[in-house]
Amino acid sequence: STQSTWGLYAGPLVNTIEWSYYFKVAAVMVMIYWPSRYMWYLSLEHTSVAANTVIFQCSCVFCFLLSVPLLQEKVTCPKMLAVAFCLAGVALVSIFSSKDDPEATAVEQTPMGYVFLILSVLTFSMYEVGTKRWGQVESDPAPLLSSCRFLFTVGFVTAFEGVPVLILWHFLGIETFEWPGEHIPALLANVGLDAVLNLSMVSLISLSSPVFTSLVLMLVVPLTMFLDVILHGSRLPIVAMIGVVVLLVGFALMNWTEHAERKKAATEDPLLSSPAEPLL
Repeated sequence: STQSTWGLYAGPLVNTIEWSYYFKVAAVMVMIYWPSRYMWYLSLEHTSVAANTVIFQCSCVFCFLLSVPLLQEKVTCPKMLAVAFCLAGVALVSIFSSKDDPEATAVEQTPMGYVFLILSVLTFSMYEVGTKRWGQVESDPAPLLSSCRFLFTVGFVTAFEGVPVLILWHFLGIETFEWPGEHIPALLANVGLDAVLNLSMVSLISLSSPVFTSLVLMLVVPLTMFLDVILHGSRLPIVAMIGVVVLLVGFALMNWTEHAERKKAATEDPLLSSPAEPLL
């Protein structure tokens, strides 16, 4: 029998959710995601702002390469052009908007900083593609809700695996714990925003693809620059503005490509375009 789950679709009963599968996948994915974020934080102090931004956004390239064997992603000229446009746009925005910033250029750059950054990019790409490949149960008629369950288990396993590690690192002197004090409100706000980001990212991956999600995340770069102009009166160079346009062209091209592929798939398989098919 079936019933409406959370009022979103008429699917199987809640007790048929394969929680054991989610926890097994989460146990592995956490060991990829957590080191990725930690290595990125380590790289911030030893890489320039521009280089860090550009190199990290190269995750879309690695997502593309990993998606070919794991997700049977089709390699097409429009997709490659979209990725190239987005990378070029991010490079222009990042380099030319921060080259005159004394704080951005005062970082002590080290080879180890870039090693941490590259490893972070590789593992983050693995997490994105792995989320699409193993973060959903094929029998689940609601991919979005499946993503929410997956993210819940990832958070639970992170606390279960990460807290003992942090306690051990504290006593070994690797990462000493300090009470945040007056910074608690800002820390809680950051945690909330990070939760929204992760939920949005995992949901977008489930509804589209890791490559498309990586390109969407690139839009954070020009949005950040424009907010800096509005809030702090910074000036955005002409070349950086051109980079924003190039980035938007690449994003629009990928969006069009994804739409064309979905339309073609719906034509070949009428069930994909059936009104009875749940949207979520």
